[in-house]
Amino acid sequence: MTANSAVAGYRPEKMMIRIGSGFRIIDDEEQPVEIPTANAFGVFLHEYFHYVHNISAATGLTGFINTLEIWRLFRTTIDETGYSAGHNKLSENYHKHYTTLHKLFHAIRTVHKPKLKENFKPTSIEISSAEEPIETVGDTTGTLLSAINCQAKVEDDHGASECHTIKVGVQEIMEAAAWLLERRYVNQSDPNASPLPAEVFPYQVVRALVDYKLDNADDDSILACILAALHSTNPPEALMGILELAKAAENDDKSVFDAVHMAVKDTVDSNETQLIDQLDNIEKEFCGDSIMAVGIRTITSRARTALQLRSLEPLFEIAFVDLLSNKEVSIGNIMNKIPACNVLQENSGSIEDLRRDFLVSFSPISGDNWDPEVGLRVIHVIFDFMLGHISENGFLTTNQLPPKRCPFYTTCDLPLRKKYSAICGKTPWKSVEWDGWGQSGKCDYATAIAITRPPI
Repeated sequence: MTANSAVAGYRPEKMMIRIGSGFRIIDDEEQPVEIPTANAFGVFLHEYFHYVHNISAATGLTGFINTLEIWRLFRTTIDETGYSAGHNKLSENYHKHYTTLHKLFHAIRTVHKPKLKENFKPTSIEISSAEEPIETVGDTTGTLLSAINCQAKVEDDHGASECHTIKVGVQEIMEAAAWLLERRYVNQSDPNASPLPAEVFPYQVVRALVDYKLDNADDDSILACILAALHSTNPPEALMGILELAKAAENDDKSVFDAVHMAVKDTVDSNETQLIDQLDNIEKEFCGDSIMAVGIRTITSRARTALQLRSLEPLFEIAFVDLLSNKEVSIGNIMNKIPACNVLQENSGSIEDLRRDFLVSFSPISGDNWDPEVGLRVIHVIFDFMLGHISENGFLTTNQLPPKRCPFYTTCDLPLRKKYSAICGKTPWKSVEWDGWGQSGKCDYATAIAITRPPI
């Protein structure tokens, strides 16, 4: 998500970027805007880099792999009705496995915000101490995920302040990285533009932690430290280690950036074999011609490409931003290297308007006229449906789900959306039961439900 979640968003593992109506990346002809404003394109880059981290950094790739594992467990809860019968269908061993996966899933996505006084809106933060990382998720193998406890003072524009114990977790690190890359692009591409204001939580916290740990780090070094942490499956623990390394370089009057760059290059190189093995295993599992298999292999193919780029330049995000802001390359050049996932451009108007919003693919159509984003859209819905069922105590039954719109509700004008919008707007999983689908096939949601149902 960007500094204001109403502006844009990217949901991990769901492979879709949402851009709010106030920032035009897609024009009225459903084509990329040739020259978007610096802030509009900065918003897009913020979400694009979340996607890039999802497929090319250890944090994001393991998150995707874990979500796929949750889907495998969820699939075992589907009963003869074609929907989930809930956690009671899980075996004891599967339930234990689910509990660990859910703890990881929840911890990775948690934004740690202290309880502030009513109407107090901090605009800056200063950290005065930071403890060693503490375990937040573990299993019999040891610590899986950590968080960092810090003492901090937050202040608003009127000089009022509060002191709090705050936590730094994965979300704080991921959002700091994307926010600083966005700011870098806006500041470099248009001297007259002002980057969008960012809330202290989660965006500014990690920058404040780096400022506390280091005395004179420049912007490049700060960004390098934060990006480097994402190449660990436990980013908070990795961040503290990177900051210790950076401090040692600073004390020796050596380049902090060079020291961090060398360390992250070693980490990327050591991670590569294991990550490639995991991609190999996924591709062996999803080796068929089904739309989900093709979509999964689209993700793994892009991950391989991104990992190859990382092996050459582990912090390629910085180079991407600098080349784009200096107009040395076009967005098309960047997209040829790592295409963006689907982009949903929101437009003004009623949410009930057919095709109010645009859903655009940046991927080139293949020789057989196949849009590779179709598979990613189906995977988006598969995970959307599955994640609606997860809870701390196990999977809910599908009958327990509250009303929920199809994620493509505002981009659709298919017959079901026209005739029975209540299905699409409240219980889209029932689209699979509609008998009005013709030879052109089912919608993405109905296709996703059909795929999730195990073979009989």
